[in-house]
Amino acid sequence: MAGYKLTKDGVQDLETMAFIPNSPTNRDWRKYLQWVAEGNVPAAEFSAAELAAQKQQKIRQIETSIVDMRLRIDAAKVEGLTEIEDESQIELNKLRDELTEIQGTPQKL
Repeated sequence: MAGYKLTKDGVQDLETMAFIPNSPTNRDWRKYLQWVAEGNVPAAEFSAAELAAQKQQKIRQIETSIVDMRLRIDAAKVEGLTEIEDESQIELNKLRDELTEIQGTPQKL
């Protein structure tokens, strides 16, 4: 058996690539639980590289959003947009910190 990879709602059998739902009535799920009981460990749902790519994509989306907001700001007409921009910047900084933690080096995109 090649093993299993965690997914959002179960596991993926790496030999057959079949999805196995987290269901006690499913015989493949019980087989997976026995495999774990034998001391085996499933692969993580996402690799460090996949997590980093997800963070980079989110960073690009937020940066684009901030640029779009800045292009549309008309301070005399729009109230509260600065607060939204600040919240986006906070989320962007948090994601950058998480990406640095995953990759081990700072990234500026």
